Amino acid sequence: MKEKIIDLKKVNLFSALFTPVVFITSMLPYAAWTSENFKENFTIITFLFLIIAMIIGIIVHELIHGVCFAMFTKSGFRSLKFGAMWKHVAFYCHCSEDIKVKYYIVTLLMPSIILGFIPLILAYMIQSFALLFFACMMISGGVGDFYCVWLLRGINKDCLILDHPDKAGFIYDPKEIQ
Repeated sequence: MKEKIIDLKKVNLFSALFTPVVFITSMLPYAAWTSENFKENFTIITFLFLIIAMIIGIIVHELIHGVCFAMFTKSGFRSLKFGAMWKHVAFYCHCSEDIKVKYYIVTLLMPSIILGFIPLILAYMIQSFALLFFACMMISGGVGDFYCVWLLRGINKDCLILDHPDKAGFIYDPKEIQ
């Protein structure tokens, strides 16, 4: 068995670089698309709402991982553990049961789709700067998940892998490389 470990320092650095890119590529078209006045609509109440939404968003992000793990494993929720690596400001949902790569990818991407990309589209449709800001933060919060998906490239999609029990990453059989 072989480990693929995610270096959380690198993920945090990449996130620091990725976040402005997400905001710029989302906000410039939004500014051209909408007639909304940012200064008028971004109040202290909006700011407080966004802070609360971010905290709730982090919790829901991990719960979405948990629901997906539970759907794709035999033991369901009994195989899950939630927590935080405070040193790296990284929250996690750990599954102690093996899972097929294709379902692991779905599990990794689903929070960013539900909390990031769908709200991003809705923000454009209803012209909501607050929702756009939230969506950008949730997409940026998925950097570690995107990186993990990238690490899965080349591994047979039907191969069983195991979420690493102690570190960010996973364990797999190197014979399963395509």
